[in-house]
Amino acid sequence: MKKVFFVFIPLVVIVLGFAFYWASRHYMIQTDEGLAVLNKRFISLNATYVDVRTWSTADFDAHAELKRAMIEQGYRDMLMKLKEKELKASLSTMVDKAAITLEKFKESAADWVNKFSSPEAAPAQVTPGKAP
Repeated sequence: MKKVFFVFIPLVVIVLGFAFYWASRHYMIQTDEGLAVLNKRFISLNATYVDVRTWSTADFDAHAELKRAMIEQGYRDMLMKLKEKELKASLSTMVDKAAITLEKFKESAADWVNKFSSPEAAPAQVTPGKAP
């Protein structure tokens, strides 16, 4: 029993040590296409596993080392697609807001024209010598 204990415990320690070392040297990134494993620039356990499926470009900007690793290791196109998607959504929102603003402007202009073109809004005719 002691022999198994003295073999098993060091083996577990070695395996766990290797697992921590490997995790400190790699990013595991969950994307829409699957799991990507990238090398880290520095040894650390920060951001070892990251789920980026719902991230925006601002989130990537906040994690500069992860973004740099993705660009250097062939995932630039994923970042470009995300930026393109955000720009299209932003443009669509701007077009929708412009259409709403145009409709409000048309309504306001129509109200203004109606207000000043109605007979009761016309100024009274003043004849010389008579008070209105």
